[in-house]
Amino acid sequence: MKRMMIRLVGATALAAMAVPALADKTDKLVTDQYREKIAVAAAEPGVAEFGSAEIAKARDRIASLDKKLDNDKAGQAEAVAGEIDTLLETARTRARVAMAKKDLGTAQADAKARNDAQLQNAQANAAAAQADAQAARAEADRVKQAMRDYQLQQTQLGATLVLQDVVFQTGKADLKPGAAERLRPLAGYLKANPNVKVRIDGHTDSQGSDSYNKTLSENRAAAVRTALSGMGIAGDRITAVGHGESTPVADNMNAAGRQQNRRVEVTLVGQQAASFAAIH
Repeated sequence: MKRMMIRLVGATALAAMAVPALADKTDKLVTDQYREKIAVAAAEPGVAEFGSAEIAKARDRIASLDKKLDNDKAGQAEAVAGEIDTLLETARTRARVAMAKKDLGTAQADAKARNDAQLQNAQANAAAAQADAQAARAEADRVKQAMRDYQLQQTQLGATLVLQDVVFQTGKADLKPGAAERLRPLAGYLKANPNVKVRIDGHTDSQGSDSYNKTLSENRAAAVRTALSGMGIAGDRITAVGHGESTPVADNMNAAGRQQNRRVEVTLVGQQAASFAAIH
């Protein structure tokens, strides 16, 4: 009986010694798990930057717990597990909020940059449009002045510009160098008035054969049409006709009369010559 009592007391003592060791082993396992949880949380986006205070506190709690366990104070890990979980969740929440604000700030900055760029583009486009408008007005004024300078004559067909043969090479249908520039204001007017059509009539004096004069007048009318086409006027708006010597405006018996008869008439069909003289 006495031996049994001794054995029972010894077993109880051994069991009592084994409990702290088991508890200490469990605490070590828990602290290792939470140390890993802290590392995982710290590696998440924004947590190390915006939740650093909570991460530091969690690490301090683990370090403090390690000291207690080194001093054989078992059963401590579970007591701080909830606190560490709260710290880690707070760190994550701070990170999410801070990153959301950061993303919002970036989005706002990007939107402002886009708006500023759009505003600058709009201002640049407005300035360019204003410059174009000013240039167009200046060109329109120049064309108006040139149209007045033409001193157009009223004919049955419309407002007519008379080009004497001095703009052509003698006996040829080639325009003299620079002669085509005289037509440029007319081309400008036609571009601004796309519904206006042009008729070009070529005429000669009575010198030479009828067939020669007819061909020369046709070729000179065609040369004027080609010049206008080269300035951007559609060919279907231009009619060119050669009359030869058939419609003189002066006496072919003298040099002055023959010079008047050698001409090309460029007519703005249906237009009134007086309206150009009154342009301001």
